[in-house]
Amino acid sequence: LKDKDIRTRTHAAIALGKLDSAKALQALIAAAVENNNIDAYFRHAVVMGLSTVPAKELLNLSQHKSAAARLVVLLALRRQLHPGISVFLNDSDAFIATEAALAIHDDCSIPAALPALAEALERRDIRGESFWRRAINANFRVGRPVDAQRLAAFVLRQDIPDNMKTTALACLAQWAKPPVLDAVEGRYREITPRSAEPAIAALQSISAALLKTETSKVQTIFVRALYMLKAKSLVALLTDFYSTENASGLLRREVLIAMHQMVHPELGKFVKMGLADRNNDLRSQAIKYASAAGISVYELASQILDSGTVLEKRAALNTLVKTKDKRVDVLLEKLLQKLKSNEIDKHIALDVLQ
Repeated sequence: LKDKDIRTRTHAAIALGKLDSAKALQALIAAAVENNNIDAYFRHAVVMGLSTVPAKELLNLSQHKSAAARLVVLLALRRQLHPGISVFLNDSDAFIATEAALAIHDDCSIPAALPALAEALERRDIRGESFWRRAINANFRVGRPVDAQRLAAFVLRQDIPDNMKTTALACLAQWAKPPVLDAVEGRYREITPRSAEPAIAALQSISAALLKTETSKVQTIFVRALYMLKAKSLVALLTDFYSTENASGLLRREVLIAMHQMVHPELGKFVKMGLADRNNDLRSQAIKYASAAGISVYELASQILDSGTVLEKRAALNTLVKTKDKRVDVLLEKLLQKLKSNEIDKHIALDVLQ
């Protein structure tokens, strides 16, 4: 282990791990402390040596005063897929706690330790997406009602950036029908469909606070979660989110979609408000629901195709072909003639053909 040649040190570390000896274990830990994570190749050799040591003996070293020693022990337990690795989620060193999160969550995972990783989301002294994303996803994968509540509470924390809050809300939105691709790694992980009620209850518990304290970006994903979960018991919240001060056009657009999906009784009223809004995206979405507001789709589309923006024209065409008005064929024939003579906006040419 003291040899200057890295190959010699590497083979020595691996060989020591195969000796059923307390002295061999002590020598490996001492080598890790001396290396202090400077040489990553040698550290890996020490880990390979430790990976054959019984997990019980390794766990006895989880409180070692050296962070370098604790790290090699953690990595050895990872190779053994031992659930006792969860003890390192409470480590005072944020780097080691994050490494424990990676070990438990990634690759084939350590399923028995996932609940502990889910609970670690409550730690407030660790900052970093590597840790947060895996702890968030662990709550989603474990899928207990308490995990849904934990994700909701995480959204309201003032020390968390918006992109992490929206990630937690996205997990709640997909709670009932989990996707087969892992959100962190893209690995195939099939999760059995489950009841939406825990996620709906979690969203309801934070709705009032979220409306007052969170940004439009976070509120937008919250509204999306409502209609993805078909949370009809919370449909009354939609008008509050549409009318909230400083609501973005994107948030109001999402509210319109939710109202349409959840058959809100006041959809027509808010469609009219959307049609009069200055936001292009919101107006375009409102055009699609014009009939719900008692507005003639044909007349509205005809007007927009003359003077609207590209987004509005596309929305108008999309809505127009779904109507039963007999005048639609005549209008489409005129658009086709304009297309043939290059008198139409090239940005909607494909939409006209479709």
